[in-house]
Amino acid sequence: LANAWQEFNDIDSSGFVAGDIIEIYPGNGYAETLTISGVNGASGNPVTYKAMGEIFHSAGRTVLLPESDESTTFVDDASGASNGIFLSNSTYITVDGVQWDGWKITGFDGRGVRMENDVDNCVFQYLTISTCAYETGSAGNYSTDGQGIYASGSGNRVQYCRIFDNGGDSIQSRFDSTLKNFTLSRCHMFNTRRHSSN
Repeated sequence: LANAWQEFNDIDSSGFVAGDIIEIYPGNGYAETLTISGVNGASGNPVTYKAMGEIFHSAGRTVLLPESDESTTFVDDASGASNGIFLSNSTYITVDGVQWDGWKITGFDGRGVRMENDVDNCVFQYLTISTCAYETGSAGNYSTDGQGIYASGSGNRVQYCRIFDNGGDSIQSRFDSTLKNFTLSRCHMFNTRRHSSN
């Protein structure tokens, strides 16, 4: 591991091919967006991003999001990273936390997982996604938005995930309505607070 990448920003995905496994070790945690762009596995032989222990993936928000009756104030102390994981132009990708709560994505200034531009046949499993949000509105009328998973593409699957207390919906399709053949299986989606209006 002496020559391992130290941060998500360091990962060079240009040479990844079907069957590759990118092992993610706990370390001191990760505050950056994991960007997966132009990476293509194959049916039965995906490119896999695999947790090798409990991964803490956080942009650093410590202030709780406002509840539904507190929308006049919003304090955003996230680091500025918009997404925990951002995927585009990629197929047959697996993001695997390996076990319940194995990969915790929290406190990003936008969305936990964002897909756009031809993201197909991907699997997201054993992720815990919480308190990802951004503010909308203006002073005196703030509210929050930002989904746990902002989904698009065809043939994608989300399973064994916990998604809760984000600014908007736990899972929402993109505005361009490209979501097709989406599978959601054995996930927990809930709020532990009154949901902010948006």
